[in-house]
Amino acid sequence: MRHIAVVVLVATIAAATRSSATSSAGGRSSTRSTSSTSSSGDDDSSTADPVAGPPHRSSLAPTARLAVDLGTTPAPFPHFWKRSWGSGHALMGTRADWQGQLRLAVAELGLQGLRMHGVLDDDMSVVNDKGMYSWYNIDRVYDFMLSLNVRPVVELSFMPKYLANCSDCPSKDGNPRQCFYAFGDPGSYKGLTQPPQDFADWYDLIHALATHLTERHGLAEVSQWHFEVHLRLLIA
Repeated sequence: MRHIAVVVLVATIAAATRSSATSSAGGRSSTRSTSSTSSSGDDDSSTADPVAGPPHRSSLAPTARLAVDLGTTPAPFPHFWKRSWGSGHALMGTRADWQGQLRLAVAELGLQGLRMHGVLDDDMSVVNDKGMYSWYNIDRVYDFMLSLNVRPVVELSFMPKYLANCSDCPSKDGNPRQCFYAFGDPGSYKGLTQPPQDFADWYDLIHALATHLTERHGLAEVSQWHFEVHLRLLIA
């Protein structure tokens, strides 16, 4: 049942929250000692992604086993992305020129879905303080897309500054530590790559977002959307 997508999304964040609470007492010290021990050997600092920022080590990184049974009947693998495009960061969706180009893409190319970065970025003004959310800009963008029968691919990627944990970010020129913005903080694109200070706050935000979307657009509609937890958050 496709409406399970929203439930699975919230359950995933809940699992991360529980793992964070379980390992918070002793996990950090063991992680730090492990990283310092391995620094003389396999140092991964040279492979840091200039977009994602410096790597963040965490005791929450899970291990998993994957078993593949090639003898079973294959399941359908719908290529929903073939009619979906990427579109920069979400704030662009509030612009008249962007909206005009989307109309053209729908009319001439049959566009059916759209994925964009930064739905929760600070330039979207979603989180004004912990527990205080504004959906105004998200609604402006998604309402317009849906008016053209274009469904969102909701990417949960960058972190609002009120939730971000910048304790692992390097200080610069003796100044206090600052959060690392993706793409060098080019102005309106406020994408923070840091994990949350508390995954419980992140859970609350995602739960509130999923609740708002289903209340505004209905479960029957939102169950047909696709949700993505961005890799940068998962490896943070």
